[in-house]
Amino acid sequence: MRRFVAAALVLAAACSGSDKTTGPTNISGTWQFSDAVNNRQLSESCTSTASVNIVQNGSTFRGSVVSGSQTCNGPGGQTSGSLAGGTMGGLINGASLSFADDGGCSFTGTLSGSPVNRVSGNETCMVPIQGTSYTFTGTWQVTR
Repeated sequence: MRRFVAAALVLAAACSGSDKTTGPTNISGTWQFSDAVNNRQLSESCTSTASVNIVQNGSTFRGSVVSGSQTCNGPGGQTSGSLAGGTMGGLINGASLSFADDGGCSFTGTLSGSPVNRVSGNETCMVPIQGTSYTFTGTWQVTR
């Protein structure tokens, strides 16, 4: 379920605000990501933490997970895994951003702080488990 961290990182990258003269604020750099998602039908929940590097070009950005892990708990017990190497890409539009990661998650969020130092929002992930795709939903945030 590596998808959560990568997506969150992309959103984090987009959250630096805008300047009408020079365009979107540059959010390039390293951000700290965390999230919590669940699927009630499966009684499964997951949390993730990661360090993400973001590179911005105009109103678009891409990111990569430098380090991080995810832990999921459900009826089958607990599983954990590394998120390192995950990627994402997205778009900044004013104080809002959206992105998707390479694990099947999409993120939306709002920038906050002056200067912007936090982005938070909602995430939705499609997770294939034994031939069936399940929707996990939750919240995420990034800080720097």
